[in-house]
Amino acid sequence: MTGNGADVCGYCGEEFANPPRWEARAEHLNHVHKFGECNKAKKFFRADHFRQHLKHSHAGTSGKWTNMLENACMKDEPLPEKRVTANDSAPQQAPPALMLTTTGLTGSPVQCSNLLERDPRDC
Repeated sequence: MTGNGADVCGYCGEEFANPPRWEARAEHLNHVHKFGECNKAKKFFRADHFRQHLKHSHAGTSGKWTNMLENACMKDEPLPEKRVTANDSAPQQAPPALMLTTTGLTGSPVQCSNLLERDPRDC
């Protein structure tokens, strides 16, 4: 939400006046940003790759709204199984990963508008 009481699109920062007109917001997300058209199981292990995906696949632009979107999509990834390398007989633990995923964005914009809500983690 901005200082003037408007909600902000999580992809591009466009402001939406309140009270909400959900049809206009859904239209914006579906047609401008192709909401729901990408692989929802896709995982991004680097934040810069997630930002590139937003830019190239969803016409996203960088700004504080992007940070809110990243935080809404971020989750801890469990550590992978221990593995044995050819040079070492002892199993080695892979480094922990922080993952950005689109699985938190599966609801319709009207039912789960975490890209437009005041606090995107509420969804």
